[in-house]
Amino acid sequence: MDEPRTYAFGQDPPPLRPSSPSNPSFSFGPTPPRPPKGSTRSAKTKSRERFQALNSFVDRTLASLTPAEALVWLVIYRDTRGDAATVSLRSIANRAGRTLRAVRLAVKTLERKGLLRVVKRGRFRRGTSTYCVVATSETDPRQ
Repeated sequence: MDEPRTYAFGQDPPPLRPSSPSNPSFSFGPTPPRPPKGSTRSAKTKSRERFQALNSFVDRTLASLTPAEALVWLVIYRDTRGDAATVSLRSIANRAGRTLRAVRLAVKTLERKGLLRVVKRGRFRRGTSTYCVVATSETDPRQ
């Protein structure tokens, strides 16, 4: 191992990434394998699917909801990553401009209408709730 060096003021230290004389493209380990093409959905496909779900919601379901239910659904949909959204009722209430009580009622109604599924119900000091949103329900939306 080399002894530590002291560099004079203004003198540049050597590069941090060493290069091997025999291999100029030296790397610090193997690169992770890339997934085969077509095995995962592209960002464009995911974006298109989200936009289609939002269009379907607006075209088929929005008219049958109260303003509070629509706002709650939209806030939860906006927070959805992958298949679920993890968000607190208080956060939904703040962003939707509704009371906590109105948000609780809207979540229950959306769940009953089949537009929202509660995966995990959060409690005080036990974390936030996790929801799955559905663009259109299988049941009659005017329940």
